Amino acid sequence: KNPTTDAEVQAEYDKFKSQASGTEYRARHILGEKEDEAKALITQIKGGASFEELAKKNSKDPGSGQNGGDLDYANAGSYVPEFSQAMVKLKKGELTDAPVKSQFGWHIIKLEDTREAKFPPLEEVKPQIQQRLGQMKMAKFRDEIKAKALASAEQNGIVFLDEMDKIASRSDTHGADVSRQGVQRDLLP
Repeated sequence: KNPTTDAEVQAEYDKFKSQASGTEYRARHILGEKEDEAKALITQIKGGASFEELAKKNSKDPGSGQNGGDLDYANAGSYVPEFSQAMVKLKKGELTDAPVKSQFGWHIIKLEDTREAKFPPLEEVKPQIQQRLGQMKMAKFRDEIKAKALASAEQNGIVFLDEMDKIASRSDTHGADVSRQGVQRDLLP
């Protein structure tokens, strides 16, 4: 057994907390395929049309479109750079003056709100961190054991069947019969 220590849990918590700190932005967006369509939507919104209703009808983003374009609170780093750069320049309630191009299409971005990132106290997330660290330790242990077993087997001339499949796929080009069937036939009396 290799239990997770309180120091390991605290270190993992501190790592997550540092990554989640800073400002979170609550934004809405409408994702379109064409710049001219996005420009027309901006004109409609500035003319008094509801951003939320236009997002529901026009956004190509299946995740947020049906929610009026709502992306909830997230760190700016959660978005593609073009989107983040435009979003952080906005003040609460503002809309991008022009569509923002990204790999996904053309975005119309509206900043709803900002807040300091909230992170739960250690005691609330300690069980999840302990579980995650335990799983990571178990995976590392499994990988070490497997590597040692394969190295030992290799030294003793033993080849596992899943390793035979890898060898077979490499040797097909050379006409050698190292398939499972070929090996099994050779092993039969």
